[in-house]
Amino acid sequence: MNVNLVVFGKVGSGKTVLSHGLAAALGARWSGFGFTIKGIAAELGIPQTREQLQTLGAKLVADDPEALCRRVIQEGEPQDKQCMVIDGLRHKSIHDTLSAMSKPRRLLCIFVAVPDDIRYERLQKRDHISVETIQELEAHSTEAQVAGELLQLADYIADNSGDLETTLRRILGWIQTEKNKW
Repeated sequence: MNVNLVVFGKVGSGKTVLSHGLAAALGARWSGFGFTIKGIAAELGIPQTREQLQTLGAKLVADDPEALCRRVIQEGEPQDKQCMVIDGLRHKSIHDTLSAMSKPRRLLCIFVAVPDDIRYERLQKRDHISVETIQELEAHSTEAQVAGELLQLADYIADNSGDLETTLRRILGWIQTEKNKW
């Protein structure tokens, strides 16, 4: 397959689990911005709270988006696969950088959509945080572009409000029908 896929969505949409499943189903490499930023935070001795990671991510994007993208791509596993699924797009500048770095492959964007009430419930169960805290996290500049400017770049919008297997089947079906156009 002559494409790379980038998966993005609001916090709590299930994008990381979905991107792992997608990479496995396609036999593709997987990497993620959150994974890479956590690694950089550990190297720098920065606490890995969501707020600290958001701040670090925003700094890395502002300072050198190409270096960040290069590291995300280099950390993709397994190394012997050509197609890549990248999790956690948050900025248009990163989209543009990834798109340029993917050439001659096309970069396809999959937006993971989930109603807010389901996302909030998932986040409250997983992270034990309040709706107010979730809304504060979503107000950060790292999250601001996701449902606005980036959503406009989506090649596919995946409804992930149900079970993972159904969402994966729908995405894989879309890829199968569209791959001749790529």
